Amino acid sequence: MDTAGRVEMDKNLMDQMKKIVRVAQPNLKVLVVDALTGNSVVRQVEGYDQAVGVDAFIVTKVDADNKGGVFLSLSKYKRPVLFISNGQDYDSLQPFKAKEWVSAYLQRPLTAPLF
Repeated sequence: MDTAGRVEMDKNLMDQMKKIVRVAQPNLKVLVVDALTGNSVVRQVEGYDQAVGVDAFIVTKVDADNKGGVFLSLSKYKRPVLFISNGQDYDSLQPFKAKEWVSAYLQRPLTAPLF
């Protein structure tokens, strides 16, 4: 379920999400986050995780972020990043390969994009 950038402090949104989870009883809850969020993703993940639980992530707009801080922040949760995306359609989704990301992160000049 993509929250379309809505913030976790929106009580009505959280109540709707709780109801959806209660009724649908999903096996997997994936939070879609924006790579440009950077370290602020921590507050977002904690809000959604507390409300409905988060099992995994999809990170969008990785082509616009040359720092990669969102991945470092997400690593705190020890949950997988399933996919990354450079665009806004399903064809732009790619499996996230952590080893490749770490290698690219450590070997790039600071101004070079990661993906």
